[in-house]
Amino acid sequence: MTESKIRQLKALYREGFPEDSEEYADYFFAEKFCEDNVCYINTDDKIVSAAYVTFKKLSLFGRIIELPFIINVATLKEYRGRGYAREAIFRLIDKLKEYPFVALHPSEHSFYERLGFVTVADIRVYDIASITLKERTADAELLLGIYRDTVSGADIFFHRDIADIEMKLREAELDGGGAYLADGGYVIKGKDVDEVCIRDDALAVPPLRRAGMMARINNLTAALEITGRTGDCPASIFATASSFILDRY
Repeated sequence: MTESKIRQLKALYREGFPEDSEEYADYFFAEKFCEDNVCYINTDDKIVSAAYVTFKKLSLFGRIIELPFIINVATLKEYRGRGYAREAIFRLIDKLKEYPFVALHPSEHSFYERLGFVTVADIRVYDIASITLKERTADAELLLGIYRDTVSGADIFFHRDIADIEMKLREAELDGGGAYLADGGYVIKGKDVDEVCIRDDALAVPPLRRAGMMARINNLTAALEITGRTGDCPASIFATASSFILDRY
């Protein structure tokens, strides 16, 4: 990819996500960006829209699979409402057709519903003021142990290793924050709270719930093979949508 296109993608990212720090934007393009993980739309001799993908590991009934996650979908302000984001997303989805599922955290559920995504997990909204944060920690092994204890026994959850936790810590630090221990778990936060990993019985105030992660079946044959479901109805695979993934992550 040419330097000119990379500069245009960086400018589009900064316009689409002004809340992100310059340090985080530089980190994203230095550490996470590559030509294979982006699809973009050119018009009027410039990049006007783009969508990226990253990969998470999902433990699905004891089987670990790669789950493509669409992130950082953005369109230049003067080109919005013309279908460019939709086109970029579908180009990306087409590149990922070997994977059984594609997922994302939507900014607008109704938009992604029109693209074939369904809500498969709630997000828990925590009363952070009611959680007493203790000492700050950069001990990735400690945090990983807490995480694994918390998801122990769940049928479906994000599988993590030390590298995953270290990446979360680095991203929080770039956002001016870090990880903090709390009774029953930990909180990772920067300007916003990125993750709360605390046992329910340790919470003073129960979290609220709202619609969260969405997914779509991208390869029906592969999805049926992995889930062990039969039939030709994609929606049937998500019949137990609320338990598709451990809902706090």
